[in-house]
Amino acid sequence: MIGTLTIDRIWDGSVDFRFDEDVRFLAMIANLMGQTVRLHEVIARDRERLMTEQSRLAKELSATRATDREPRQQGILGESEAIRSVLDKSRLWRAPTRPFFCA
Repeated sequence: MIGTLTIDRIWDGSVDFRFDEDVRFLAMIANLMGQTVRLHEVIARDRERLMTEQSRLAKELSATRATDREPRQQGILGESEAIRSVLDKSRLWRAPTRPFFCA
């Protein structure tokens, strides 16, 4: 990005100005503006990358759920290995050949 930065002063002729201080001040302002522009560019790139990744993960999740062969357990949240292990163990206890009665 190329641009100009100026400063205007009203000069009444009685005060001497040090132009080197003005130039240093303008250089500091220009550097701050450049850093701000670069920061906005980095944020825009990161936002785009995150949105692309979110879209990819959503597609991957919907594809995984579509190919999931096991019926979902009602009221059970989660897909971790630990939860699958507990559900597998509970299926053994619910085998239809072994009725369970409480007295």
